[in-house]
Amino acid sequence: MELLGRHSAELRSLVALARPEGRAERGLYLVEGTTLLEEARRSGVALAAIYATQEAYEREPQLAAAHAEGVPLKLLDERSAQRLSDLENPPGSFTLVPLTQAEPAAILARRGLALLLADLNDPGNAGTLLRAAEAFGATGALLGDLGVDPHHPKLVRAAMGAHFRLPLARISPPELAGRLAEQPTLTIGLSAEGAPLSSFPHRGARLLVVGNERHGLGRWAPLCRELAAIPMPGRAESLNAGVAGAIALYELGAAGEGRGLAGGLSRE
Repeated sequence: MELLGRHSAELRSLVALARPEGRAERGLYLVEGTTLLEEARRSGVALAAIYATQEAYEREPQLAAAHAEGVPLKLLDERSAQRLSDLENPPGSFTLVPLTQAEPAAILARRGLALLLADLNDPGNAGTLLRAAEAFGATGALLGDLGVDPHHPKLVRAAMGAHFRLPLARISPPELAGRLAEQPTLTIGLSAEGAPLSSFPHRGARLLVVGNERHGLGRWAPLCRELAAIPMPGRAESLNAGVAGAIALYELGAAGEGRGLAGGLSRE
């Protein structure tokens, strides 16, 4: 196997994928570690290439298995692996995968529950919500155009493979307003001032809007037809966006259908 040169143009092009513009230009991004490699393989993603240190290659049989299937694999020295990672202790393997995004109209046209991340900035929260959206049967996820990049490395790690199976698209408030005019959808914004979450429908086209960590729904608030709150009998004043959104996805999604929640379908 070829050792990728520390000063090679190929390595520089991989380093550039750490930036959103670099990913957009090439239509590719890197996922780190063999867990995401296996998620990509299981999901039928066409892997572009694998890069790994000798130690990682000898330690992780998944790398050799993917290489045997025809995926190009090149070795990295430890210093090059450090350049490609934002982790303190990189696992030493990276997989180059296609950057795919769906059309917002296609996500909204599918009957069921979709998710809108209203300009969330924290990649950990955003990734957790994408993972929950996939787990609880969401039809897709829209990400506000002023929020974190959908393929931020930390977000990708937190999503744990949701990128390979959940349709994603970026969108602005004016574009969403136009789409909603064409495709009637019940938009439900999470807010402490809302009605109990259990009083909302579990069927039909719905869009759950989870607001920014500090500014809430912000510029997306006028697009929310309804506001929903999570009742909290304990003494905590609030939940972070990732936790609150995951609870709402569970309640409103496929998991909530037929569970006899208080309030039923009264708000449809």
